[in-house]
Amino acid sequence: MKNEFNHKLNEGFIGEGLISKWLQKSRNYNVLPAYEKDICSGKGPRLFTGEGDFISPDMLVFKSGDIRWVEAKTKSLFSWHRISEEWVTGIDIRHFHHYLRVKSISEFPLYIMFLHTKSRGDKRLEPYPCPTGLFCNEIDYLRSNFNHKSEPYSNGNGWGKTGMVYWNTKQLKLIAPLVEVLGVRAGSIIDELSVNYTQSVSQELIKITPGNLEQVELF
Repeated sequence: MKNEFNHKLNEGFIGEGLISKWLQKSRNYNVLPAYEKDICSGKGPRLFTGEGDFISPDMLVFKSGDIRWVEAKTKSLFSWHRISEEWVTGIDIRHFHHYLRVKSISEFPLYIMFLHTKSRGDKRLEPYPCPTGLFCNEIDYLRSNFNHKSEPYSNGNGWGKTGMVYWNTKQLKLIAPLVEVLGVRAGSIIDELSVNYTQSVSQELIKITPGNLEQVELF
């Protein structure tokens, strides 16, 4: 269990670093990271306020008076939702509600980003390839436009401790192809990890165009 947690921690840390570098190099944002995690507790960044503590997005980015929160998620595959017949990805509902509160308190726009790195898995019935690349949208749009929600895990049903909220690839906008994000190499402390990570994504996969998805300028 601990090794699995450390693996996911490293993968998430690398993905956050890649997204941070992409924002700096490709979109000229300055980045104030908040994504250090306490390995013992597993707790991520917090925003401390007079009304209590809230889970914070991973980074605050800014340029020329344009200030935004960014929550950066790194995942391998989208999930195929058979009921809606959509590729979906999502986050913990409790975290989502905290991000909504952080935006309300700060009054800065808040974007949730998903870096998806693989187009094929091992499930026979999934209609691969699935999309890859960097996807995002602003949280006010996402709160009103979601694919579905799942209940908290109980008796073999549901997902996660507090449930999940999922979005499809129509609600999340492709803002950069995978090859572009991986091409902006993360430096310094995560450089060695990012080398191993990017090498694990084959050249065949990063050349795949994510179906007929149109790239959108949200950043």
